[in-house]
Amino acid sequence: MPDKAEISHQFGSLGIPVNEDVLDLCEAICSRYQLSEENFVEAWVAWSFNHLDGQSPTEERLTEWESKELSKNKMYTPKVNDKIKTASKGQNQNLIFSPASFSPDVYSPSMKYNSRTNTGQSVTSYGSVSKWSSQHKSNVEVKEYIPLNIEWKYSHNTLRDLSLLMLDACEELADFILSKNQLQASTPLSSNVLETSVFVGRVGAFDKTKSPLKIPLLGLFESSGLTVELDLNDAADYALFPGQVIAVEGRILSNKLLASNILSSGILPLPPQPTIKDAVQIVVAAGPFTLSDTLSYEPLHDLVKFVKEKQPNLLFLIGPLIDANHPKISDGNIAESFHDYYQRMITNLVDSLKETNTKLIVIAGNREAASIPVYPTPPLCAGVSLRNVKFYQDPVLLSVSGIVIGLTATDTVFHIGKYEISDCKSNRLARLGGHMLHQQTFYPLYPSEPDVGIDIPLWHKCARLPVTPHILVAPSNLNSFVKDVDGCLIVNPERLTKGMVGGTFSCIEARPIIDGEDWSTSTHISAKIVKI
Repeated sequence: MPDKAEISHQFGSLGIPVNEDVLDLCEAICSRYQLSEENFVEAWVAWSFNHLDGQSPTEERLTEWESKELSKNKMYTPKVNDKIKTASKGQNQNLIFSPASFSPDVYSPSMKYNSRTNTGQSVTSYGSVSKWSSQHKSNVEVKEYIPLNIEWKYSHNTLRDLSLLMLDACEELADFILSKNQLQASTPLSSNVLETSVFVGRVGAFDKTKSPLKIPLLGLFESSGLTVELDLNDAADYALFPGQVIAVEGRILSNKLLASNILSSGILPLPPQPTIKDAVQIVVAAGPFTLSDTLSYEPLHDLVKFVKEKQPNLLFLIGPLIDANHPKISDGNIAESFHDYYQRMITNLVDSLKETNTKLIVIAGNREAASIPVYPTPPLCAGVSLRNVKFYQDPVLLSVSGIVIGLTATDTVFHIGKYEISDCKSNRLARLGGHMLHQQTFYPLYPSEPDVGIDIPLWHKCARLPVTPHILVAPSNLNSFVKDVDGCLIVNPERLTKGMVGGTFSCIEARPIIDGEDWSTSTHISAKIVKI
């Protein structure tokens, strides 16, 4: 039964005055359409701002709202208790991850998804993946590899501060590349030298569709920001993209750098080998988690079913959980705030896994409807304290009982692939993922893609790699893959959904050291990509 006092409190928390007659009508509407007090107020505020410029409720306005909106699109709020009672009725069980909505159409199950025949099929694998069972597994410790204690402020720095931070990162990487490749000290781009020398700089933005191709190389501090054009006619075995820091062996002629050799690898050492005593099993899935034509979240429901059956040590869910680009989200069909919906989804996920020993790790994403669209993206802590769940920013470097795992929700691999030009015979997917390791950052592309709003100070603090991780999880729209790149296993689990069809997720297993053997990713980590 709706409570007038609670309705008044909900309006009051938003600074909206209501009189007793209006509260009586509000109570009646709540009863008629089975709305909670909070959802009723949120729905009214949304309609009022769209149609009445945010005016306060009156009896006339509420009656108009009911006739134009509620009576035509009967609002329905999924209730957890109802779903528990009807769990055996099939479709309703999927609604535990669905939002309150003005229309039940958003919950329509996907016939195409439910008619699939390839569920559980292995797409690709690396190493020998054992058969997982639900037997008892040892507890694993999950923590940030280096605690960052970030103060999440955005866009509060001057342009000069931003340019100095970027220049500092480029200088540091350029020095590392020179040292790693045992090259002589670099020569400023402004020098008039005819003999072959070593130059460093950052690749500027270019259009690879234009001919002739003009690639600018932006000088660093020693070159006072001078820009020259890269001539690649004599160079071989290179792969370039905007934002990449490189060392070039060549000579300058008429403001052109005639490159003979290009070096871009600044890969860092691996961390110390872990000392795990039991196998660590991890499931990784990246959003979106529902099909593009429904918010029934059937793929997420099936993933939870798989996790409950196999009971891995960890379940990584990489955002977005609520995709801001989903048609039924962006069209305004949701009858509750994104924050409340996100909080309820997390609570239901934890409840679904409460009979397992699996820990849930949620990685934020800048497409998360409840988040701020900035990169790096702060963790969404759901506003509640729950057992067996942790929240981390995008990107993040974690230590899982000594195994160092890097994770990001941003499609760095695809973004670099859009702009990269190359003249080498290496595997393209491994090379695209390897750029993150060689440039010591989760996102080396600069300028970034338009939908990735980089905050340079935050990027400087938490998007740069202090070590090469044992495992790098980089979800992408490109085909899924598992590749060993310089001792790091790069895993692209792809997406749990791809439009109106099911996608894939990854199962990763780390084997412990036996009888004092040397531990390495190539011998002790296995992974496979599985169809949902």
